[in-house]
Amino acid sequence: MLFSCLVVSCKKDSPVVQVPQVANSDMTLSLRFNVTSKVGDPGQDHGEWSVDWSSLGLYIVYTRGDVMSFVFDRSTYTYPLVLNVFEGTADVFVAAFPDGQTAPRCKTREEIYNLTTLDVTTLASGKQEYMRNLFSGVTRGIVIEKEKRNEISVVCNRIVAKVDMQYDVQPGIDNGKFVEAGMSEVAFYGAPKYYMFNDFKTGPSYTEKEIESLSGTLSARNGRVYSYMFPSNGAGMRFTIDYKLDGDAQNEVSYRANFMNGIEEDKWYKVNFTVSGKNVDAEGGVDVSIAEN
Repeated sequence: MLFSCLVVSCKKDSPVVQVPQVANSDMTLSLRFNVTSKVGDPGQDHGEWSVDWSSLGLYIVYTRGDVMSFVFDRSTYTYPLVLNVFEGTADVFVAAFPDGQTAPRCKTREEIYNLTTLDVTTLASGKQEYMRNLFSGVTRGIVIEKEKRNEISVVCNRIVAKVDMQYDVQPGIDNGKFVEAGMSEVAFYGAPKYYMFNDFKTGPSYTEKEIESLSGTLSARNGRVYSYMFPSNGAGMRFTIDYKLDGDAQNEVSYRANFMNGIEEDKWYKVNFTVSGKNVDAEGGVDVSIAEN
């Protein structure tokens, strides 16, 4: 009787041992970067046709809750990529980062959903190049089967928009509004950082900040400038004009232009501003409101 009681007691107190999933299936990943996207500039190419990533994160999120995480640098990445993975139904997430940021090994689906870029307002240099080379893509609902040739394809797009601003202040001089006038500063405002998989994020959105400010290199009377920007609802521009009236000292006036419908990923926004005195007209097929600061 004593022996029987000891056996029962041991079984009752023993923890349940869970057998981990075994990676027993091969998955061949074909990865394509979309450089013929909506981000562009018919006047001049600023590098949109190139993809200069240095770190790649591949994340497999299974419907049952498992997560597999792989990280590659440019020198270790092979195409096509063959991986040993779990069988099951899953979503495949890919995030490509340029120099300055390394893809993390995410352990949970929440970490993947809320994976972000750097805060570009903290970058001392190379901000535009960094933003231009951020790509991500998702393929949903794939079925990975054991002992079958599982071929998965993911298309990655740029996560930034391109805001292209063209301006002309000459009409203000021609119409006698100003004796002298010139654009002295253009600043772009938008989200300082962004979620790599924004459609899946569970974290908060980011408050708009000044992303890029241009001054010393501007053409005074007319010119064209651009900035890459993360999508946000409060994106816009501020620009300042220095002017003189006949016999007056130097003055300045600043304007703020906002995209009323925000800006989206992988799109090109072209805005034309014509300044006549303190009046500014905007053209270019986007909905922009202008208010003097």
